[in-house]
Amino acid sequence: MIFDIYFPDDVKRSNEANAILKKFLQSMANRLAVGACRYVKDPERSAQYCTRLTVELAAYKKTGNVEHLYNIANYAYLEFSKPENPKAHHDPLVDSVTRKKYGIIKNDTK
Repeated sequence: MIFDIYFPDDVKRSNEANAILKKFLQSMANRLAVGACRYVKDPERSAQYCTRLTVELAAYKKTGNVEHLYNIANYAYLEFSKPENPKAHHDPLVDSVTRKKYGIIKNDTK
């Protein structure tokens, strides 16, 4: 599977940022493919992806190993596709729970 990611021309992103995003997404896809070969072809609701995501986050905080970030991202995707949370829904109008606490990151480099 090949996919392209497009940003509007007025969104300024460095070549480095684009390369990092591409590497991250490709690494996610690679791990999903290996997981499909090892375990199951389709996500299963009973797999508790949200719970696993929480465990991976704790491991990342403890070790700093970015391999856990790939697992977190993949579990977020899998939770999206087969949610463990019975209240799972999508509301694009919801306010960010972190924006007020942490603010918006501004890039001053031009």
